Amino acid sequence: MLRYIKKHIRLIKHKGYYKKMAIGPFCIEYVRSDMYKDFYSFINYFSQSFTFNARYAAKYRILSHIRYIPFFIAKKDYDNFERIRKSIDPTKIKTAVGETRRLQLNILTLSKEVLTDLEKNTGLKPMLHGGSLLGAVRHKGFIPWDDDIDFFLMRPEFNKAVEYLKNKYITIDTSDWTWNSYYDNLRQTLNKYPNTIVCIHTSTAFKCFRGTSDDYAFVDLFAGDYYSEQFTDYTFKKYIDSVRAQMSRPDMKTFSQKFSFFNKEISDNINIVSRSNNIYYGIDEHAFHMYPFRAFRTMDDVFPAICLPFEDTEFYAPHNPDVFLKKMYGDYMTVPLNIIPVHQKDRISTKEGDNNNG
Repeated sequence: MLRYIKKHIRLIKHKGYYKKMAIGPFCIEYVRSDMYKDFYSFINYFSQSFTFNARYAAKYRILSHIRYIPFFIAKKDYDNFERIRKSIDPTKIKTAVGETRRLQLNILTLSKEVLTDLEKNTGLKPMLHGGSLLGAVRHKGFIPWDDDIDFFLMRPEFNKAVEYLKNKYITIDTSDWTWNSYYDNLRQTLNKYPNTIVCIHTSTAFKCFRGTSDDYAFVDLFAGDYYSEQFTDYTFKKYIDSVRAQMSRPDMKTFSQKFSFFNKEISDNINIVSRSNNIYYGIDEHAFHMYPFRAFRTMDDVFPAICLPFEDTEFYAPHNPDVFLKKMYGDYMTVPLNIIPVHQKDRISTKEGDNNNG
């Protein structure tokens, strides 16, 4: 059975789970189940032709037993799905509708207000980042299934922006917050200050919210850092692993504990420098901890900033967005597997006061 899994696991692409478990038939069962979950999210946006088996399993995956689907059928469904996915031109996908679109427009309004304020009063020019940069390049606005917006600044400018926003708007002390208590604390905060801009500094981003726990928009601001040019890809990956390991320590629960570590590391580590040609996410940035390292961005990739159309306005963006996105995502012109809005769970949790991990 193990040889069978080793032979076929590459076809379904969930190697991480296999490496973690490495035993029994449950591996293939899990992988198929997760694969059909991806099918289901895809079907929600595209009416393409799948085999009947894929449609049925996607719709009823919680009620049915995915493990009873023979491998050759699952493999056929996967191949059909991949052909369809790769044949879709993402630039032709229509904008979101309904609740997702209403939320996107609320986020856009808040973003224009906060960024105009920043540029007018500080001269700072936050640049589109992550999926928001991808949306600007590929869709001239939001990715149709996206429900947030991201900007970044290099560390000195980021610190200046945070200081200004903290002084300008209501800012919540998050020192004793943890990710386990995050959604409950956020729900209480938004209900206390409804429809007012509120700033919250988490261990992975600086966020500006407006709304209530039932209906809110937010803008994420991230920090980038310059890293020593002595780093090779190998040694930098090792450094990332070491920082991630520190975040898993038992004494790294509250945001204040994480802030203390980040501040000391940024201040004391001689490999985090004031200027270099190696630019990457800051160690207190969400993507630093969540995504694999592909490559450093260079000064020419990032500066000088340019303007890109975004919905009915323009935002600043890295100088070479194509190279920037390829270093971040690889082939960013193929529709991804999972197209469920990334913060959908967060919003439901905030409404219900659920304390799931963030």
